[in-house]
Amino acid sequence: MCWAALRQKDSGLSSRYRLWGVVVICCLGLVALSVVTRQKKATTDTDRLQVVVTTNIVGDIVQQVGGDHVQVHSLLRPGADPHTYHPVPADLQKIAGAQLVVLHGLGLDDWAGRLIDSSGTKARVITVTEGITPLMDGDHPDPHCWMDPNLVKLYVRNISDALRSVDAPRAQIYSENASRFTKELEELDAWVRARIASLPEERRKLVTNHDSFAYFARRYGFKVIGTVIPSLNPEAEPSARHLSSLVDTVRKEGVRAIFTEDTMPQALAETIASQTDHPVRIMPLYTGSLSEAGGVADTYLKFIRYNVEAIVDGLLS
Repeated sequence: MCWAALRQKDSGLSSRYRLWGVVVICCLGLVALSVVTRQKKATTDTDRLQVVVTTNIVGDIVQQVGGDHVQVHSLLRPGADPHTYHPVPADLQKIAGAQLVVLHGLGLDDWAGRLIDSSGTKARVITVTEGITPLMDGDHPDPHCWMDPNLVKLYVRNISDALRSVDAPRAQIYSENASRFTKELEELDAWVRARIASLPEERRKLVTNHDSFAYFARRYGFKVIGTVIPSLNPEAEPSARHLSSLVDTVRKEGVRAIFTEDTMPQALAETIASQTDHPVRIMPLYTGSLSEAGGVADTYLKFIRYNVEAIVDGLLS
């Protein structure tokens, strides 16, 4: 099999081209204009707290806590990968006019610091993973905490604290929304445990596109036995030796499904599945992004439910 050709194909699809200087220059005039524009917006807009978030997963959580009193702008659109983000002028404008900027942290969105500095924003900047002790991959923290709903409760607390600080007159509303959503996360966690109970323990083995399920596996009793890309960074390139070893693992463990991701190519996973001596399904999951509005995973709660159903279905098949 030609692993090198496949790796080159996937790598080309995820190459980064960040033209920061061009974006910043193009936006200098637009940023100034945006300040004037905001002042002329209708009362219904100016009454809403302007919040910028880096990922749409965090954006949905902010929306749940803020409700109708916040206007959330996510820099990452549905299907976008934070590792391959390309800034656009509108994003810099939104940051410049924001009252609150919400980062994820743990290395996922380090690129946002440059945008914030370039925008000249006076917004408060917070990190939702503040207070979480991350799993580590060598010297690098694993940022995929949102795969565990129990950890997302801390996201909610950090967001609620920030909203109440920036918009004190509505503090009680934000507190009540945060309490409601925290309860929904607890109910979601209980549902996940009940759904996974139908899966025999010997089948709770995951092979995924990249190493993004460690928190999920720890919370719900799974073992990640292999990843197509052996790294927290989906842009890393697997070696031919690693891919051959993964084929051997899939055969030996009798793996029934390889779980791919909405933000990554799946050609390598398909090739690995084709090299085994038993049927292996390719099961797409949502990991780094929600779906488009109206899709099967357009909120965090639906995102987790969709993934759990797909995992159980894939491993029981």
